[in-house]
Amino acid sequence: MSTEKSSPIQVTVSLTDPDSSMGLFSCLAENATPEAEYRIESVSLGNEKTRTVVVDGISPKQLETIEVAVDRGYYQTPKNASLEELAEELGVSKSAVSQRLKRVERNLVQSLIEASR
Repeated sequence: MSTEKSSPIQVTVSLTDPDSSMGLFSCLAENATPEAEYRIESVSLGNEKTRTVVVDGISPKQLETIEVAVDRGYYQTPKNASLEELAEELGVSKSAVSQRLKRVERNLVQSLIEASR
């Protein structure tokens, strides 16, 4: 049996529908085996000036949390879900949900600003 580590595979996917993107991210998070390594390096926003928003550094738990938050309406106005409800669904504390969301938000906002310059 060989112990060599295989070369990473790089895949570029273009989606125009945000819901399709979230479905793809969800599928990755739900179906990756413990041995599998994957990372989302960037998401491109389609408009006149293409910007690449780097999302590298978002953990699978953070991705799962943000997906549940979006699906349950946490980011809608008015909110359709509270931190408590998200925490209960995810089986973690309210502070864990808050920390995960803040890290993802910070990462995405910083990347968006950098891409806009």
